[in-house]
Amino acid sequence: MYIQNGYAFFYTFALGKMRDKLYLQKKKEKPSRWSGSTRNWDATGPVSLNPDRTDEAA
Repeated sequence: MYIQNGYAFFYTFALGKMRDKLYLQKKKEKPSRWSGSTRNWDATGPVSLNPDRTDEAA
């Protein structure tokens, strides 16, 4: 599946917000299962899969 940059960012941002909300809800429901804070679901920005690799296919 191909997702354009703007949509990919919105998609990951929206997923992160939904997961954050779910984790906080579950933590509130049963705090004994959680030893600390929930995961940081904030988007980090652009990510390169192979930053040191040169493009040899071209």
